[in-house]
Amino acid sequence: MVVVRDHALDLEISSASALETRHRQVITILDKSAEEVARILLPYDQFNTLRDLRCQVYNAAGALEKSYDKKGFQDLSYLDALTLADDLRYLLLDLRGHSLPFTFELEYTYRAKSAFFCPDYYPQPNFYTAVERSRCTVQVPEGNSLLYKPERSPEPVIAKGKNGTQHYTWTFQHLKAIADEPLNLSILHQAPFVRLHAQDFEISGFSGSFRSWDGFARWTHQMLSSLPPLAADVVSDIRRRTQGQSELDKIRTVYRYVQNNTRYISVQLGIGGWKPFDPNFVHLKKYGDCKALSWYTCSLLRAVGIEAYYTLVYAGNDPVELDPAFASQSFNHVILTVPTYTRDTIFLECTSQTCPFGYLGTFTGGRRALMIDQEHGHFVQLPAPAEADNVRTDSVQIQVPAGKEASRIQWYAGFKGLAIEDEGFERAARETDQQDQRKWVERYFNLKGGQIQTFTLQLDSMLTGLPVGQASMEASSALWCTRTAQRLYFQPNFFQPWSTLYPADSARVSPVFRRFGHTYVAKLTVTVPAGWLPESLPADVESQTVFGRYQRSVSFQNGVLQYSRHLVLRAGTVAPEHYPDLVVFYKKMKKWDSEQAVFKQL
Repeated sequence: MVVVRDHALDLEISSASALETRHRQVITILDKSAEEVARILLPYDQFNTLRDLRCQVYNAAGALEKSYDKKGFQDLSYLDALTLADDLRYLLLDLRGHSLPFTFELEYTYRAKSAFFCPDYYPQPNFYTAVERSRCTVQVPEGNSLLYKPERSPEPVIAKGKNGTQHYTWTFQHLKAIADEPLNLSILHQAPFVRLHAQDFEISGFSGSFRSWDGFARWTHQMLSSLPPLAADVVSDIRRRTQGQSELDKIRTVYRYVQNNTRYISVQLGIGGWKPFDPNFVHLKKYGDCKALSWYTCSLLRAVGIEAYYTLVYAGNDPVELDPAFASQSFNHVILTVPTYTRDTIFLECTSQTCPFGYLGTFTGGRRALMIDQEHGHFVQLPAPAEADNVRTDSVQIQVPAGKEASRIQWYAGFKGLAIEDEGFERAARETDQQDQRKWVERYFNLKGGQIQTFTLQLDSMLTGLPVGQASMEASSALWCTRTAQRLYFQPNFFQPWSTLYPADSARVSPVFRRFGHTYVAKLTVTVPAGWLPESLPADVESQTVFGRYQRSVSFQNGVLQYSRHLVLRAGTVAPEHYPDLVVFYKKMKKWDSEQAVFKQL
């Protein structure tokens, strides 16, 4: 639990290329669950400099325990395994060693070389954070208006300042902490905040505007237009590789060429955080970040007569929702949009050497993106397959011997649509090391006492539709069931049992949210020896809720048990008052999947 005693954010926009942001926070850390908030990380780069930095720590009695200035912070590089060069650094101060509870007061100032870096205002940025008082003021000079969009927030108090400046103020008091509930919406969908932008900005000679999405697109187009074209020999080579091909095959050939000849490496120097590399640099060095690889792919496609568009998107599990009426810098990734005459629009993820052609997946699927078309920005809806198209199927066949030797088991797993990401299947299918593949097989086919004889993994990457993949194995096991002299006991759905449970919560606040829907199919065929008959079998079940559908059928005929379970989990947002239904539904599914079959020898 965290309590924000006082928070002040003061922004002073002097011009399109000058911004000062002053921060003050007084925060109490009450217990260990909130200690991560006491790990203070402040980034800076050549566009944003830090000054006036100090931090004071007070113990539970309110006495000053320790003071830190800039020298007390660690100055660290932002480089990681996928970053070759980056001028972004950060100052780190870790206060987690102080005795709980404790309070720290943090003050610092950023000076930015562009109004582009105007931050949004988050008075309550995290779950389990209560706020006693928070205030934001923004000072804007005459001729550069402030653009703002309150979310669950009031309109600002607006006043005139000196020299024609305009002052905007927001104040919040006594905000109760918001719990991080299962399957909830993010804190951005529950807490108040205000999106803030200077109307006009300039970075490294490129002028832009947030007055409209076209204004933002023009800024992006300026940077793209300043890049040189592909060299003549590169153009000739890619035209030769695609000569005589259909439109779709040309797109596929270019995409495969980029995948086979480049790799993702981030280089974030100067304006490189927003402007792609020269495509000839990417061709020569064979690496680039999402911007560089997407623009390189776009340039190759245009060289063979295929129109493609640089497309900005917010990638990850919690995408920022783009508002057609409010332009913003709400992006952290770039892909390509390729309209075609012969099929639906194709979207290309250019950073992955293994991503199936035309597949976006959970990283960017199911959200709006901004397609840059010359000096215009157009919204495109990135596809997300429905639950009926995201299917994981496990089919198991078991031959029970008459004696006490091990049973023969064949297990097939099919993955379709977004299900190829389940359990890391896509990564495993791409793995070239057999030992690493075998480790995945042993982990996925979690067969008690199983001795795996053979296995296969395969992913179809030459897409014409949804991606599909298969994994299979043959094994033997004497421990998958319990066997006595006269009886055989086993859990029919031992291979895809439901295990997730959520606690009851009558005070639920957030709607229940699932971004993507999925279908899970479990099939079992057990052939038993002659003279064995079922003593008890799980009953057929059919249950339907707003969250999904569960169906199970069990039959026995001519010495063969047939078990089938079909589970659908639906995407969407459901009102919080239905959360108890979810709790009950999950409990029932766990019970149904754990039920036993018993066979008796006559």
